[in-house]
Amino acid sequence: MGKNHVVPCCEIPYIREAGCRTQIFVDRFTGRKNHIGGRGVWHTRDTLQKANFEKSNMIAGEYIIKAMSFFKNNLKKVCQMNNINNFPAAMLTLSIAPRVISIPTLGANNTTATALLTDQFGYKITNEDVIYGLTWTPDGVSIDPATGVITVTPEAEEVVLTVTGHAGGLLATAAIMLWKSESLVQISAGYNNSLAIKSDGTVWAWGRNDLGQLGDRTTTIRTTPVQVSGLTDVVSIAAGSNHSLALKPDGTVWAWGYNYHGQIGDETTTDRLTPVQVSGLTNVVSIAGGAFRNLALKSDGTVWAWGRNNAGQLGDGTTTGRTTPVQVSGLTDVVFIAAGDYHSLAIKSDGTVWAWGNNFTGQLGDGTQTNRSTPVQVSGLTDVVSIAGSLHHSLAIKSDGTVWAWGYNSTGQIGDGTTTNRSTPVQVSGLTDVVSVAAGQSSRLAIKSDGTVWAWGSNYHGQIGDGTQTDSLTPVQVSRLTDVGSIAGGAWHGVAIKSDGTVWAWGMNQFGQLGDGTTTNRLTPVRVIGLTI
Repeated sequence: MGKNHVVPCCEIPYIREAGCRTQIFVDRFTGRKNHIGGRGVWHTRDTLQKANFEKSNMIAGEYIIKAMSFFKNNLKKVCQMNNINNFPAAMLTLSIAPRVISIPTLGANNTTATALLTDQFGYKITNEDVIYGLTWTPDGVSIDPATGVITVTPEAEEVVLTVTGHAGGLLATAAIMLWKSESLVQISAGYNNSLAIKSDGTVWAWGRNDLGQLGDRTTTIRTTPVQVSGLTDVVSIAAGSNHSLALKPDGTVWAWGYNYHGQIGDETTTDRLTPVQVSGLTNVVSIAGGAFRNLALKSDGTVWAWGRNNAGQLGDGTTTGRTTPVQVSGLTDVVFIAAGDYHSLAIKSDGTVWAWGNNFTGQLGDGTQTNRSTPVQVSGLTDVVSIAGSLHHSLAIKSDGTVWAWGYNSTGQIGDGTTTNRSTPVQVSGLTDVVSVAAGQSSRLAIKSDGTVWAWGSNYHGQIGDGTQTDSLTPVQVSRLTDVGSIAGGAWHGVAIKSDGTVWAWGMNQFGQLGDGTTTNRLTPVRVIGLTI
């Protein structure tokens, strides 16, 4: 293109036709419909589309927009860019605000949520300016071509809607994500406590509470669910080791419990018995909690972390702990995150997996045992749609429904029939058609497409749920549990939501983390008392 050419506002003499190209960054992972926690169509990037002219058609001094009527009021702003190199990228960009609508929090009274389609300058796009439509219009979703308003009702299924706009010869797309997928968690398990979101957006917790991790203003152990104080309209939750997190529809994150390492994210190290807002964190679409630190995925595909950082698990290139979120270095286009105890995982939009933090037993999957303070790619793993991490191991679901695992394997938690540690992924034996996974400290859980739950690894406390205390080197079916839509793994217990909204738990129960009103360990699932999701 040569030197930059300044284009004053008066120097746009005529319309010149130019070729254009488009790239649509919309991640589509399809799965079982109407499946709580199952994979629907997930995730979208913050900037989904820009219309870019081919460089071969960019002639300095003869460059102009083609027939873009909606730019008639924006021409001055466009011209003020004054640089033809930067000019094309701003030619047509559509944006939907908000980009994320939470289906679960729309409520039971057929309330609606709306989003507005605008151009890159914030001007409303209407039918006068652009012709647009939806790639798929499910029940409960509509778009008004005269106003650019997208309306969503609770009947909407899990989906990403892609809106395509044409203005003259240019094309751009934008997308809106309806939250009802595995990236939004309705059940979560900490070391010795459990969390759940009810349909009204309230959060309930039970189990150990000595550090305020239940958020009920006390430090009293609870053997049945109690409501987390002052927290409503929650769309996703995450339980760390002894602290808890919640995500609201406005993209803010709230935390409570143990805070010695700054994992609450409020610029202090003071434990919190009720939720406080994580400082400086907005536009969040997904959260994950580990041992004394957390991860958050923003709508622009960046990942942020805070808390303990002794092994580089915050991914900022240091081992310095942080009491407020910092950005994970060199990681973009992320669609899914997971936190092990001292290591972190992320899926990029191309289906690759990246990891950082502690790597003592190969849990980063890069073929070494070297800790990493910035992300490295997990070796030989592509087409991944979901991930999970725990103490010293990791696992992933591929798009074909197979499960792959790596890291520590002393009790068979890799699921390959051995007790050999793995520093790169190996396939879990005999497990197919998997739609969701979860990792406890020494055991693993998986939901198959038929709603059954399978588990493997250590079983000392009955956390495999097969009625025994025998470790299993390969997956076995959890007893008496069908029609399951979501699972979570604590340190030594498991929790599941069935399609009827009931919650079930099994394994260790020393602190009442099974929620059945007792502190008796259970070798098979029992129903959590008084809780329906």
